[in-house]
Amino acid sequence: MTATASTSPDSSPSAASPARSPSPYTGTAVDAQGLTRAGFEGSTAINRKDFGITYNAVLETGGVMISDKITLEFDLSAVKTA
Repeated sequence: MTATASTSPDSSPSAASPARSPSPYTGTAVDAQGLTRAGFEGSTAINRKDFGITYNAVLETGGVMISDKITLEFDLSAVKTA
């Protein structure tokens, strides 16, 4: 599984770098409509600043409100067509 993350020095989406994640196969089943589905799941981490999201606020304890590292988790279902 490959997702494309846009990165460049000015935070504009011009150059692309892939964020890779293994997509373990979780199984195949027939759903209520009789369609065959295959399941996959995975996760990957990205840096939110790579997408131009730079907002943050300093907390009273000295830390920051939002981490630069964002973890994306996903469950995918592929449906077999006739």
